[in-house]
Amino acid sequence: MRALAVAIVVAGCGGNGSSGGACTQDAQCDSGDVCAANGLCWSADSVRNARIQWTVGGQPASAASCSSIPNLDMYFTAPEGDSSEDFGYAPVPCAEGVFTELKLPDIYTDVQFLDDVSQAPLGEGTIGGTASTSVDLEP
Repeated sequence: MRALAVAIVVAGCGGNGSSGGACTQDAQCDSGDVCAANGLCWSADSVRNARIQWTVGGQPASAASCSSIPNLDMYFTAPEGDSSEDFGYAPVPCAEGVFTELKLPDIYTDVQFLDDVSQAPLGEGTIGGTASTSVDLEP
């Protein structure tokens, strides 16, 4: 549920958006650009909607399977390894089992999950050409 997620934006306010500016809505971007999920303006053709699904220990996400990890931290990362541009959300309710990110810049090809409390890594996946991925979390 998006309303429960609080953005953790680690990205800087300059630089990697196609028009470089920080934004909170499309109207703040140059003509033809959109305000992407990471809070920067990007050309409309360099973003996509991504669907992230997860299971827990091979089981569908539910209150029972998520009992040891009720909330997750979820980060979108670029494979180039510049962690200053990573961004994500916390807390993400584990039992939801799915998260849709609108206007995700194409440079973000990976997603990582951490335990919201211990910060232990739980799993990661690659967002493929279909703009979706499934990750099996290992609590």
